Amino acid sequence: MRRAAAIPTSIVLALAALTPGVLADQHEGSAEHPIVGTWVIESSPEDTANSLELGVFGAGGTMVNIGDGVTWAGSWEPTDEDSIVGTFHSLANDPEAGFGGLVTVRFSGDVSEDGQSFVGTFTVEIPAAVAEAIGAPAGQLGPGR
Repeated sequence: MRRAAAIPTSIVLALAALTPGVLADQHEGSAEHPIVGTWVIESSPEDTANSLELGVFGAGGTMVNIGDGVTWAGSWEPTDEDSIVGTFHSLANDPEAGFGGLVTVRFSGDVSEDGQSFVGTFTVEIPAAVAEAIGAPAGQLGPGR
């Protein structure tokens, strides 16, 4: 069995060596920040029809957000012991024209004193190719739990 396990591992290592990759962003001092972990996010608390999202904040400053039919990826950094700022992106696709560019979200937030929730604000930048079709929302972020 050990031999069979070694073959897939070597294939994975060979593919990893052939696949280009670059560390996009990593922030020192973020591993102990209270935002690190997985959060349930309400991006429009006043809209009861809005779906909840999952936000994963990595210790190295990476961030992935998974929502209803869309995935976002980006980075965050601490601004103090309880606050963060960040930027993440998603692909914008126009049903007729195809790829329309990247949608960019810029956010800031504060984790509660007990570390069990956070609130913040965000803005959304949408490429002109798709802005007319979907609008350009901005608003409150939170509460995360």
